[in-house]
Amino acid sequence: MFDLTIAIPTYRRLPQLRDHLLDLLQIISDSALAERVQVCVSENDSCDGTLEFLKAIQKHYPTLKYFHQTENVRFARNYWTVGLMGEGKFLYITGDDDRITENALRKLLHQIERFPEKNLIMNTSLPGETYIASNHEEGEVLELSNLEEYLDQCGLFFGTFIGNLLFRRDYFESFRPYREKIEQSAYPHFIPMIRAVRTQKCVVVNEPILVPDDRNRSWRKWQRIYTAVDMACLVREELAEYLPKVRTKMLLGKLARSLPMALVYYWSNEWMRLLKPETPSYWCQSEPPSRNRYASCSFHNLLKIYWL
Repeated sequence: MFDLTIAIPTYRRLPQLRDHLLDLLQIISDSALAERVQVCVSENDSCDGTLEFLKAIQKHYPTLKYFHQTENVRFARNYWTVGLMGEGKFLYITGDDDRITENALRKLLHQIERFPEKNLIMNTSLPGETYIASNHEEGEVLELSNLEEYLDQCGLFFGTFIGNLLFRRDYFESFRPYREKIEQSAYPHFIPMIRAVRTQKCVVVNEPILVPDDRNRSWRKWQRIYTAVDMACLVREELAEYLPKVRTKMLLGKLARSLPMALVYYWSNEWMRLLKPETPSYWCQSEPPSRNRYASCSFHNLLKIYWL
């Protein structure tokens, strides 16, 4: 068994994947980590030569394991697929556009040795205050005892950056049924993250592993919808039962600031799909979005999420 699995979901991003994956595999080979670090890639039925590329490089890097989806299953199901492919004791899922250095690998392996009993080890990332645990010295370790402490010390969106999260593999295995779910969130990693916090099996290490670069994210245009609907739905499903009602209202109120623009984007997109049925949905998880409670800006869905 490996100590660490690096898992990468990818879809039609061959140039980014080629650069970063080859660098990662070469680092593992050169630093004699091949017996400790496994790399898994789940390819989401791309049509840009990604599968052929993976077949070719696996001959040179046996530590690589890949899977080819026979249809586009959207991001969340591909996320669960690649996460469940690994054989490492711990699992680090990362984007195909994230560059992992040898120093980052050493940090991850060191954290596994320090906290082997934790279901989740979270890391801070720089720059961008959205992803930084507040009021802590670099290297400081924070033991989270409940959800309110997580919200106070880290903030709601801290766990939405994949590069912060290092899961214990046997804990992640308990989420296998999610791989077959039709309804899908754009933040699938938030679910195992927040449950690890709720069960007090989580630690935060104030040390960056990756630097997020949200400027180049393909979903940036639709971020308001993801925030107003998807995250609000997750707050309702994963947090509301365990927080004081006033705290839940405050969280939903902040997320509702994105609702006006979310409604404009959503209904203009739906109108375009009505005029031209062949137009693909903006939503990366579901066709059509109105059937997905994580995606729909229908008034009925919003009422179910926001009415307390």
